Amino acid sequence: MALAADEAFLHDRIEPALEEFGLSPIDVAVLESPATDPVSIEEAKGFAERFEAAGATQVLLIAQAGINWASGVEKTSYRPKMLFAGSSSITSWINDAAGHDLSILEGAVGADIYGGRVNQFREPNMQLCVAGPLKAHGIDIPEPTDGPVPPGTPDPFSSALPACKNMALLEGLLTTVPDALGYDTFRAAAEEMGDLPMPSSERPYRYGAPPHSDGDAPISLFDFDSAKGTFERRDT
Repeated sequence: MALAADEAFLHDRIEPALEEFGLSPIDVAVLESPATDPVSIEEAKGFAERFEAAGATQVLLIAQAGINWASGVEKTSYRPKMLFAGSSSITSWINDAAGHDLSILEGAVGADIYGGRVNQFREPNMQLCVAGPLKAHGIDIPEPTDGPVPPGTPDPFSSALPACKNMALLEGLLTTVPDALGYDTFRAAAEEMGDLPMPSSERPYRYGAPPHSDGDAPISLFDFDSAKGTFERRDT
């Protein structure tokens, strides 16, 4: 299941990738209602009933579709194994102050970049940035939590994370680029840079010619821990 905004991604990227592994979904659904519309929950509930009738035992949720799916399926008795292609959205659902039936996530697996926030903060390259240039400029970044940030509470890590990653990327480009700086030389540097240690990631990003110009951020798998009510990263 995907949101309407991700329909092209679903058909152009996800379905061909599944086909490469010899997998053919028995049903595919695209949420037509706006994701923020309460009607979307009922629409997702209808998809859950349709999937159950088709005999689906696993459901792959694309991008931000996890929240709508979870809110819909908890209204039913259907309990397939959920696979989240991007686990950050379902984390916000788990932490919703309104509360939800987390039993629907039993056995769920999420794929995402290295996390959560505490792991990202403690990663050695992130610590070098926090304790080095940020500290030198009088910017103190306290260790974040993996839970929701209370409204109105400063969250310095949310700013430090992209800042440290962007500076690491810039340093990598400047180290690789020839003497003359310009669009063409920067683009060439990105295609030649290869592995680049990146703050908040235990594994390097790998830059190269398109489609690898975004660094191919390493992906980890996260299993839902029903006792903790959180997604925990696998060791391997």
